[in-house]
Amino acid sequence: MRQVRSAIEGLTPKLRDTLLLAASGEHGYDEIAAILSVPLGTVKWRVAEARKMIQRHLS
Repeated sequence: MRQVRSAIEGLTPKLRDTLLLAASGEHGYDEIAAILSVPLGTVKWRVAEARKMIQRHLS
């Protein structure tokens, strides 16, 4: 768990915020895009990029 937390803390604020909103399960990607005032494609990219970075950190 500590490694996951460290990996998340190592993300840029934009990636971290987007990932945490998506992971909460309370908002769909459309809602997250509206909350962050970014295009839907940006939300999808940020979530995918954050997941890749976390996987690299853990491997």
